[in-house]
Amino acid sequence: MENQNQNNENIQNTTNNQNAQNPQNSTVYTQNSTLATPITPGEKKAEAAMETAIPAFSAPIGDKVKKTEKTESVPEPVKDHIREPVKEIKKAKAEKDDKKSVGKIIGDIIILIILILLALLLLLAGGFVFAVQIPAVRDVLPFDTEWMVFVNKDDGDETPDIKADAQEEEWRFEGYEERYPFYALNRKYVGGNPTDEYMTDTEKTKYTEEEAKIFYRLDTETGMASRTLYLNGAPTDYVEYVNGMSDEEWVLEGYDTDFREYARLYKYGKMTEKTAYTGRIFEHAYFVDYENMQKILYVDGVPVSSYEITALEDDEWVLEGYEADTFKQYARRYISSLPTDETKYTGVVYEAVEYYKLDAVGMPYKLTYVNGAPMPNQEPEYIEGLGYVEEAWVIAEDYEAGTFREYAVLHNYGVKDMTKTKYTGLIKEIIEWKVEGYSRTYPYYQYERKYVNGEKTSETRNSYPAKTDPSKKGSSSNQSSQSTTSQTKPEYINPDGTINFSMLRLEYWYDSDKREYKIWYDKNGNEVTRFATGAYKVERNRK
Repeated sequence: MENQNQNNENIQNTTNNQNAQNPQNSTVYTQNSTLATPITPGEKKAEAAMETAIPAFSAPIGDKVKKTEKTESVPEPVKDHIREPVKEIKKAKAEKDDKKSVGKIIGDIIILIILILLALLLLLAGGFVFAVQIPAVRDVLPFDTEWMVFVNKDDGDETPDIKADAQEEEWRFEGYEERYPFYALNRKYVGGNPTDEYMTDTEKTKYTEEEAKIFYRLDTETGMASRTLYLNGAPTDYVEYVNGMSDEEWVLEGYDTDFREYARLYKYGKMTEKTAYTGRIFEHAYFVDYENMQKILYVDGVPVSSYEITALEDDEWVLEGYEADTFKQYARRYISSLPTDETKYTGVVYEAVEYYKLDAVGMPYKLTYVNGAPMPNQEPEYIEGLGYVEEAWVIAEDYEAGTFREYAVLHNYGVKDMTKTKYTGLIKEIIEWKVEGYSRTYPYYQYERKYVNGEKTSETRNSYPAKTDPSKKGSSSNQSSQSTTSQTKPEYINPDGTINFSMLRLEYWYDSDKREYKIWYDKNGNEVTRFATGAYKVERNRK
């Protein structure tokens, strides 16, 4: 018995020594631990108290250790039996396993922190989805990662996990029709993708009825009919060429005294009394053609009417010519019949066409025609030959019979094609001088009149003198007859012997020095009398 008591004391001392050396081993775990020795009723009460006060993983590890150390103050009930050495060894092994489980939990937490940091780095680097880039992490994490979605920075506000229904259909505004009245066009989209199906929205137009209007126009020269779109009272480039009128048309008719354009309503092709302004006001100005002494009205850059004048007013715009590079017609301002430095465009732009002509030896040179006439004072531009030019319009040396119109013939690389000709716009002047009378005094000059293309002009001249006195020509019988007729008074002689000029025809004549004369003729074309006006050659009004 003594030996047995001694052995028990030794075992008890050994156990107390171990507890003294390893105070942590004496800690009682009530969560996630396996004890090798049976738990006393006191220990169960202490464990129940701990489970109620400290939930699992609800506080840091250090706090849990402190709270479990407090449980050591719970007095254990006195045991009557002595633990066996085998049970003590199992208890030590269980405590070692508990240490390993705690270390494993701490390691898992560290791994989780590292993986989260790694996921953040991947998010900054490329913005890829964490669960897709690293599929192995999903199995390691102790919680569900399906909710963790990392959106790429290029995706904008789109949410990848919200997928559009592939069958969803919608109509989106795509634009407007290209023809009047410019209805809106909607395009069909299926699943966010455009299709080739369109639908017209007749309730929505590009312009309102007040902004956009269509007016019908008929070109009387060409016979072409068209509809022009006006926006806010101004015509646009939108033109529809049509074959005829619709049931209701607003036809452009002209402008009133204020130069406001108006249109007239036509119904079923018949004119009505209803008119309306288009909103357009034409630009207008008067210009003087000084050469012909005419005042011309220009409306919207086009001459429309004219009337004759006898002198310039105090302030006039006189047509002067066109610019050599732009071919725009311009006028110069005259104040008190004197020219100033102020000029402005009329709105007319002349057409410039290049033609070729052959000189006396057959060398071709280039000329520019502006508004149907050669440019004045231009230097001929010679070329090596027509064989180097693909299309050259060469002016013919003759003219069209009867009309005297100049024309050109097409040459392709020097080969003439008589089937292709066109008028240059120039009327050739075939000039002839015809003797119409003689002077009554020595040296008996001949009076000649100028004829252009067979037409009589007012231009005359004195030619070389006759060799004999024309009054002395003829036989004696003629002289006797002249004396007999001279006794009879002409009808233009008044009873008092004066001349009744109202019964005579007046013409202007000019001598070699361009001095002006007034000459009156009777009904038979015989000269009655003449007077010098004291002026030199001037251009008379063309009637």
